[in-house]
Amino acid sequence: MIARKRYLQRLKRVFGPTRLPAPLKPAKLEAIEAELGSPLPDSLRSFVLEVANGGPGPDCTLWPLATGLKNLAELRDASRRFPLSQKRIAVLVSEKQTDGEAIDYDEESPHPLRGVIPIADAGCNLMFAVVSKGKSAGTVWLVGEGWAPLLDEGGIPIRFDAWIHEWLARVDPEGEAPEASTPRRSLGDATKIDASWAKPLKRALEKAASTTSLSLSTMDWSKDFEAVLPDVFDRLPNLKSLSIAGNFTLRHLPPSVARLERLKKLWLVEVRQLQEIEVVGELESLEFLNISRSRGIKSLPASVGRLPKLRSLLAMFSGLKTLPESFSDASQLSEVWLHESFELDMRLAWPVLASMPALTTLKLDDSRLLTWPDELAVPAKLQEISLVRCELPAGLLERSRSVMPNVTFVTESNA
Repeated sequence: MIARKRYLQRLKRVFGPTRLPAPLKPAKLEAIEAELGSPLPDSLRSFVLEVANGGPGPDCTLWPLATGLKNLAELRDASRRFPLSQKRIAVLVSEKQTDGEAIDYDEESPHPLRGVIPIADAGCNLMFAVVSKGKSAGTVWLVGEGWAPLLDEGGIPIRFDAWIHEWLARVDPEGEAPEASTPRRSLGDATKIDASWAKPLKRALEKAASTTSLSLSTMDWSKDFEAVLPDVFDRLPNLKSLSIAGNFTLRHLPPSVARLERLKKLWLVEVRQLQEIEVVGELESLEFLNISRSRGIKSLPASVGRLPKLRSLLAMFSGLKTLPESFSDASQLSEVWLHESFELDMRLAWPVLASMPALTTLKLDDSRLLTWPDELAVPAKLQEISLVRCELPAGLLERSRSVMPNVTFVTESNA
């Protein structure tokens, strides 16, 4: 494990002035381990004792150990048996090596959160966690409603210390000129791979024919978060999953994104300057779209509503004011998440939602929704609407329940 001083030096080069939490005192850690019923995996134990108890980490902020453990139902769950068998783990690893999308998910009987130490929030009801014991001890997983192993560049399950080192190598490559000093350009050359591009993009282009999944974050680019996204996606013809996250300097998606004919999943998360996503409407294989926290997107193009395979739309803490009327043509769109919708005008949005032929699940949690139409039409297939911690007009909930008696309403009282 890297020394605390060296770790802090590298963080400062990437992020500027940085405060790093103090390491845990040995006596405190021993007390925690006594409550857990087993010691921490060696690499995680060394990190919290010698480097820091939390702080900046790979594409996230690592929790203090005590904060992560609060995500367990009880402390002893950390030392219990990991819920996936070695056979199932081997299958997931093999599948992820092949297509990068493998995740173990069982909605009817979700796996209990046990056999792991949660270490960071990964979004979408998932956490990063370190397996606490057994043959997989020390490896990093995405856990929660789904379970997926993280793999290194060679396709091998990655351990906590290697995960940290791989991230440091990306954001502050030793022996190389700082990426911040390299001019940023948007290049569309058919074969060139520019030295200023982030390593995940360069690796994907080097193996373009076999690349099916790509995750790009400004964390991969430089310390100034002023990365320009190259217009080279047409060179990845087999891409099925694309994630773009962070403060890229783009108001429009690169045109080549429209040529991803096999793309099924697209994340455009917290891309704060992004305003127009017209090219998304050309992705006819798209099944999943997440624009959460990209608050510059005030409206969706009508073409998105006509995508033939779109099933899920996540627009949490977005800037959407309404939804396109074309959603009435969304034959497969069954799940819409609009948490923390503070700008959504339900006088305009509800008639659109009510016209959607396949909508079964609508989530509006933590939203301020004070304007509604006088008459509430009912979505034909709606099964559940979640209104946890919503600010609503007086009497609306009771009126909605009377109009939609067959719909389950999830609120604070029954969440």
